[in-house]
Amino acid sequence: MRYALTGEGSFQDDIRDVSGGEMFGVLTFKDASGRVVGAVDYSVYQDQANIKYIQVVPEFQRRNIGKRLIARLQVAYPKRPVYWGSTTDAGSRLRRSYNRLLKTLG
Repeated sequence: MRYALTGEGSFQDDIRDVSGGEMFGVLTFKDASGRVVGAVDYSVYQDQANIKYIQVVPEFQRRNIGKRLIARLQVAYPKRPVYWGSTTDAGSRLRRSYNRLLKTLG
């Protein structure tokens, strides 16, 4: 999948802990200078990725970084859709935007 993003960047996935069959991790996106500008804190249980927290630095918002983080998580755990749980207003907008993107990709 390709997403529009101004400038270059890279992803890093750090597994923090595994307990009782559940894995906990943080997926980050760094800009070209190496600064973390987006992150998703997540867990995985029985092949179900669950978003605990997602944030993108304000000046980097609306550049598809949040969508790319979620898409990266979904690709890593493709058996079941990523579970969002409850969201803030901004999170709800991101979820709707991501769902529209999925529909266009078919």
